[in-house]
Amino acid sequence: MTSHARLVALRFLEGCRSKLSGAAFAPSMSLRVLDLSECSIQRLPDSIGQLKQLRYLNAPEIQDKIVPQCITELSNLIYLDLHGSSISALPKSIGKLKKLMHLNLSNCRGIHRLPVSFKNLEKLAHLDLSNCSCITGVSESLLRLSRLEHLNLSQYGHIGDLRRANLSRYGGIGDLRTAMSGLTGLQYLNLSYVTSCVGLQEVLGNLTKLRYLNLQGSLENGPFYELLECVSRLSSLEYLNLSAHFYLFTIPESIGNLRKLNTLDLSHCSNLQSLPASLSAINSLKFLHVTGCLKLDKSTLPQNKSISALLPHFVVHVGDGESSSNLSELEDKHPTLLEISRLENVKSAEEAKRIKLAEKQSIEELELAWTRDAKRFVDDTKVLRELKPPDTIKILALKGYNSNIFPSWLMSIATNLPHVLKVVMEDLPSCNILPPLGQLPNLKSLHIGGMGSIRKIDGGFYGGQKSISSTSGVCPVPYGLPGRVERDILQ
Repeated sequence: MTSHARLVALRFLEGCRSKLSGAAFAPSMSLRVLDLSECSIQRLPDSIGQLKQLRYLNAPEIQDKIVPQCITELSNLIYLDLHGSSISALPKSIGKLKKLMHLNLSNCRGIHRLPVSFKNLEKLAHLDLSNCSCITGVSESLLRLSRLEHLNLSQYGHIGDLRRANLSRYGGIGDLRTAMSGLTGLQYLNLSYVTSCVGLQEVLGNLTKLRYLNLQGSLENGPFYELLECVSRLSSLEYLNLSAHFYLFTIPESIGNLRKLNTLDLSHCSNLQSLPASLSAINSLKFLHVTGCLKLDKSTLPQNKSISALLPHFVVHVGDGESSSNLSELEDKHPTLLEISRLENVKSAEEAKRIKLAEKQSIEELELAWTRDAKRFVDDTKVLRELKPPDTIKILALKGYNSNIFPSWLMSIATNLPHVLKVVMEDLPSCNILPPLGQLPNLKSLHIGGMGSIRKIDGGFYGGQKSISSTSGVCPVPYGLPGRVERDILQ
C-alpha cells in the first residue's frame, strides 16, 4: 500500500461503507482486479475509467441509475459483474469493450433496452440476463454473439422489440430461431420459468454441444412431449432440469439416448405418472430427483441404478426365488429425506430391523408406503414395528398400511417422535382407530385420507389429554366417511 501505482488487485472487505470518491482509483494505474462485491456502492466513480489495465470488475448492487460512460474506456476488461444493480441503462458505447468475455446483468430490472453497440461484444462467452423481465433488443444482439457458451434467460421477459415489455415475474421469449441460430457453441442454456418460447425445438437441433439445459417450470401447456423428443437428441447433455411442470405426464423412451446424462431433475412434476424403462440404460446417471411427483409410480424408477442416485426414493424389489429383498442396501445410507415404497416386497421383519432406521439421525422427512391390495410376504405390522423412525424426523407419512393395529412406537408417538410437525396417513383401509396424534406437542399439519374403517375420532386421539392448540389448524376428518359421522366429528 506504500506504492499505489504498483497495486495489481484490490478487494473491499465485507461491511465497508465508505463512499468512493471521484478520484478513488486514480493512483492505481496498474490495477488488474477490482472486487467491490462486499461493500455498499452508491455509484462507480469516474476515475474508474483511468484503470486501463483492468481485467476484472465485480461491482454488484450499484444504487445509482447511471453507469459512467468512462467504463467503456476499459479496453482490457474481460469480466464485468453488475448483478442486482439499480441502473436504468448501459452506456451506449458498451460495444467498445472488445475483450469482454463475461457479463452478468442478472436482476438489473431497471434496464429496458440493450444498446445497439451491444452486438459488438463478439468475444462474449458468458451472458446472464436472468430476472430481467423488461429488457428488449436481445434478439438483435444474440445474432452476433457466436462465441457464447453460457446463456441464462431464466425468468426473462420477451425477446423482440415488437412485443411490449413484460413486467410480470414470468415472461415469454419471442421467436428464437433467428436470434440463436448462430449459437452452435452453446454449452449452458437456462430458460427456467419462461412461459412461451417460439422455435425452441428448431434451436435445440443446432445445439449439439449443449451440456446443461434448464427448462424448469417453462413452456406451460403445448407440445412439450415433442420438445423432449428433440432434447433426447442432445448427445452431449449432462444436466437436464424439467422440474415443476404441471403438464408433464410422461417422459419419452428416447430419453435413454442421453448416454452422458449425469443429473435429471423431475421434482415437483405433480402429474408425472411413470418413467421410461430406457432410463436404466443410462449408465452415467448419478442423480435422479423426483421429490414432489405425487402421482409417480415408484416401481418405474430405474432398478439397476446406484441407490445413491435414487435417494431419497427407494423402491423395495425382490426377484423370483430370492430369499430377501434389496432393503439391506439402506444399511449404510444416511439421507435427510427418505421415501421407502413397495414395502410389501420385504421378505422378513429381520430385513427391516437390519437397516437400523432409528439410528439414522440425519433423517428429517420419512415416508413408508405399501401398495394397497398387493401380496405381502410379511404382515405389515411386523415390518412397521422394525421401521421405528429416528427421533429427529419432522415429517412422517404412512401410506398403504393394511393392518388394523399399530406398533407400540406409533401408539406412543409423542414420546418417540417429539419433533414431528406434519403427519400424513393415507390409504389405510383396515385402520379403525387412530394413534394419539393429538399428543404431538409441535404438530401443525395433519392429513388423513382413504381410511373408510374409521367411524369416530374421540378422546383417544388425544391420548386422554388434549395437546393440539386451537390455532394449529388441524381438522382430523378423514375423507370417505359417511356424512353423518363427518358432521358429528366437526361438531
